Amino acid sequence: MNPVVFRYCILVFVALFGAGVAHAQDKKRLHDALLKLKTAKEDTNKVIWLNDVAWDSSYEDLSAGIKYGKQAAELAYKLHYTRGYSKALNVIGATYTDMGDVSKALDTHLENLRYCDSLNLQEMFGAIYMNIANVYSRQNNYERNLFYLKKAISECERKKADNGLCTSLNNIGTTYYQMDSLSKAREAFIRSISIIKNPDAKLKSRETQTLYALSGLSLVYAREGLFSEADSCIRAATVLLDLLQSDYERGQAYISFGGVRSIQKRYSEAEYYFLKSAEIYQIMGMPDQESIVYGQLSEMYISTGNHREGLTYYKKYMQAKDTLFSESVFRHQGEMETLYESEKKDREIESLTQEESLNQIYLFGLIGGCGILAVIAFLIWNRSKLRQRINDELAARKSIIVAKNKDITDSITYARRIQTAMLPPDDAFKNWFADSFVLNRPRDIVSGDFWWVNEREGELLFAGADCTGHGVPGGFMSVMGAAFLNEITTENGITDPAEVLGLLRHKVIGSLHQQGDQARSQDGMDIVFCRYIKQTRQLEFACANNPLWVARDAKLLEFNADKFPVGIHHGDLKPFTKQTVVLEPNDKVYVFTDGFADQFGGPHGKKFKYKQLREVLLTNATKAMNEQHNKLEQVFDEWRGTLGQVDDVLILGIQIA
Repeated sequence: MNPVVFRYCILVFVALFGAGVAHAQDKKRLHDALLKLKTAKEDTNKVIWLNDVAWDSSYEDLSAGIKYGKQAAELAYKLHYTRGYSKALNVIGATYTDMGDVSKALDTHLENLRYCDSLNLQEMFGAIYMNIANVYSRQNNYERNLFYLKKAISECERKKADNGLCTSLNNIGTTYYQMDSLSKAREAFIRSISIIKNPDAKLKSRETQTLYALSGLSLVYAREGLFSEADSCIRAATVLLDLLQSDYERGQAYISFGGVRSIQKRYSEAEYYFLKSAEIYQIMGMPDQESIVYGQLSEMYISTGNHREGLTYYKKYMQAKDTLFSESVFRHQGEMETLYESEKKDREIESLTQEESLNQIYLFGLIGGCGILAVIAFLIWNRSKLRQRINDELAARKSIIVAKNKDITDSITYARRIQTAMLPPDDAFKNWFADSFVLNRPRDIVSGDFWWVNEREGELLFAGADCTGHGVPGGFMSVMGAAFLNEITTENGITDPAEVLGLLRHKVIGSLHQQGDQARSQDGMDIVFCRYIKQTRQLEFACANNPLWVARDAKLLEFNADKFPVGIHHGDLKPFTKQTVVLEPNDKVYVFTDGFADQFGGPHGKKFKYKQLREVLLTNATKAMNEQHNKLEQVFDEWRGTLGQVDDVLILGIQIA
């Protein structure tokens, strides 16, 4: 385990008494403030107590946080208590974020930013930047999240604000983790811990900061395969949870704990943590946090093969996500940011205009200076209005395009994760064929090509398939095809390749409601299905449109396919043909789709074709399978050049021992 983290985990247990006192003081502050409010005068002290009550009560009751925050803001504004007003807006905005109302949250924080900017209250900027970053964090908008977090860190470093700096580091560590930048995430969490360890650091709650740092660090260690270090972080964080007794913090920590256990494939523990976290946030009325948990549950269930539960929670995830990522929300956010920047530029122009006015007065006299100033002011105003109108139109259009593109891309990327979870692991062949490879290159994020493996006693069933279309339509077909193969071979116990393809065709036609009119629907798949019997080295297979090749003694044995797909097609639905070959040691078996051969490229922009594919495979057949894999990728990329990939590519290669 990292020495810094290990020493701090020990320190957590040594400092239990001090942590307990800190927690009791937080509860006491809420209790005392509520008592003082009953008899408080309309002064700045009442604003402070209202802000304390708003912040502390929001952990248990979000609506109460909004109510007291608005009371604090109204009184502070009336008293011209600037810092109190800004703090109240921070509490209100942060609470709206926890409620999942990102539009109101961003409106409130930008109003706060304008207010502090107009009064030059720079000491408040760091907290506001963190809160705006948190809004974008809830929407997985990493670019804007990092932009505001870096501004917050810069402000906190400038003011030497340790508490804000720790919070920003923990948040930026979480963002880097979500972006798969594990080294940057680890660096941020460990830097946060080093600040917490400093006894001179000014922190409001060392326990809460430590909890977030350890929870985030546990996920990083788990992703890096350092499971003992991840477990140590969880144990230390669990002690802090018992001290803090906060449902919100417990829900946050349980999301991290569940993620760690899921990575470790300790799925029952992961399920417990995720469900408990979802229950907490459902009670607290925080749909954005619920959506995070539902996404984690969906991914976990699918990776364990429980596709029914996986799809159930995926629907819940998408329902919650639609609320947070609606087009109107993104457009509103863009408008609010644009408005703030525009107002800021207007103030700068106004300041420059005033300075220019004074210079003109001194140089040309009062009357002449006023005339020139009027002309300049009119030109600036006219130009500013024109520029503002153009910028507003461009920003609105860009916001709509970016929002739609991001929403679509996020959904397709998540679908890719689901599809990948259903595919066999990369080393699925290794137990049977130590020397093997899988070349899988989707044209789009989601692939219409898929490969499938099912181990049975003494034999291995495997297949390589090309579904109609590519992208999302092909992806749906591939998920359906893999599910049908599992049902046919596992539940029905059918392993004869020709029978498997016949039953698969029946299920595809039935599921897609295909009828005799082939023009209506010709969706289906080209597939090679194989059954390998280890003891006799016998390979039985059936081929629908795609052939199977065997490289032996500098020759390529080609086994032709039935010239019809798995699905409806012209002509009668004939039975598939079962073929058999007894393999010899050092034979290489290749199963593939048409994507490689159909790729355009080369000096004349033509198809690669099967003839060249035969030559490449035969020329490199004596090499190790991983070398063949690398050679195929090199040949494909060189042939394609600058042209786009035209189809999904899949090649399976195995060597018989």
